[in-house]
Amino acid sequence: MKSTNDANAAGCDTKVHSKVLYVDKIPFYWTEETLKRNLELYGTFSKVLLLRKRNCFYSAYQESSTQRPISFIQALVQAEDADNAAAFTQLCRQHPIMTEEGEPLLIDFAKVAEIRQPNDTNSSTDSDHRNRILLVTVQNPLYPITADLMASIFSYFGKVEKIVIFEKAIGLQCLIQLSFIEDATAAKKALNGVNIFPDCCCLIIHYSKLSQELVVKTNGPRTWDFTNSNLSNQPDGNEADIALETCEAINKAAFATANMTNSGQEIETLVLFVSNLRESVTCDQLFNLFSCYGNVARVKKFNSKPDHALVQFSTPAFAQSALLHLRGFTLFGRSLEITFSKHAYINVSAGSSKTKSTGMVEYGHSTNRFTGKFAGFSKNINCPTKILHISNLDISSNEEALRAHLLIHANVSNFRLKLFAVKGHSQALADFQSIDMATNTLVSAHNTLLHNRRLRVAFSTQNVSR
Repeated sequence: MKSTNDANAAGCDTKVHSKVLYVDKIPFYWTEETLKRNLELYGTFSKVLLLRKRNCFYSAYQESSTQRPISFIQALVQAEDADNAAAFTQLCRQHPIMTEEGEPLLIDFAKVAEIRQPNDTNSSTDSDHRNRILLVTVQNPLYPITADLMASIFSYFGKVEKIVIFEKAIGLQCLIQLSFIEDATAAKKALNGVNIFPDCCCLIIHYSKLSQELVVKTNGPRTWDFTNSNLSNQPDGNEADIALETCEAINKAAFATANMTNSGQEIETLVLFVSNLRESVTCDQLFNLFSCYGNVARVKKFNSKPDHALVQFSTPAFAQSALLHLRGFTLFGRSLEITFSKHAYINVSAGSSKTKSTGMVEYGHSTNRFTGKFAGFSKNINCPTKILHISNLDISSNEEALRAHLLIHANVSNFRLKLFAVKGHSQALADFQSIDMATNTLVSAHNTLLHNRRLRVAFSTQNVSR
């Protein structure tokens, strides 16, 4: 018997190959069936497993849908045996399998002996309620979510007919209508649980329960009927203005973040620069909003530019959290434009560090939300929603008193209110008609006194049941 050294010297390949192959450079819109169909030109495979969870659809953000670079994914494929896998690999090296992007599939031996696919216990139940309309929830929407963007993604799986994008208490959601149930099924299977862009905009997809097709009245950033080109290209009234302002604000902030990240600079600033504010907005109101995402040390409004402000947090992580959760949302009808500031901190003028007349206010430990036993609550923060959670109520507070208090401080009266107790502590949930109304109420009512107790007001994703 030859030794290992003798075998190597003779040029023999002593490596034991697996019957499982690792495939790279697969376009993200390919399904398992697409990959299997291309591979079967060269060989037979019993199992195909796409590895999507670690990937995103687009590898980077670009404003134009025609410039977004498609990301690649990987897969494991299992041949009948190791010999067939080796023969297939050799054949692909001589005659590469090309994709629509002009890239060859990269194929090599995997480090696993076989593919073990988990049983999908919900597949039968899910298939019983299939629909050509998909309900898509977008988690952590760091970049603008528009009808154009969603169409560019889902059109890889079939003809997209209609798209409607809207805000719910759970967050940003979309209804996407495709021509056929089979196309919707393929899109759901391929995209559920993956990100549109790196580390953000995660898609959670369910079949819609709607039995009738979507009704779209206007073609614009949030709604589009691709079957009717005669619709007007913009929504009417304030809704259009708010939608466009939101997209513009998110775009500016998104590019600011992308530029800092791509240049290799780590985001370590404590200070956010906020613009497009109403001149009447106070430092306390800004504190009430931004403190939902971390402990705020100082807020400064510029005397020369009263629609501009600086917000300083106690840590860079809090500053980044506020930027990610707030940009693009509106405050008193103005879309918030938020970027990282060039200032390392807000400078305190000598002799006037704690007077509101200077346009700068400092906030202490006791005023902030995430201190003491509440320090760990920063994990439960939410983007602005139309539901507010109100706590630190006096045990004697009732619905009438709370409604009267919110009417005085926030000038709101038309909302649903539910009072309840948790471990003897009175709390409430208030459901408003819009996210903007809830946001305006929060900045006006948080930290106000009701029965000698300061109200704690925060955004919530809970449902208010009658």
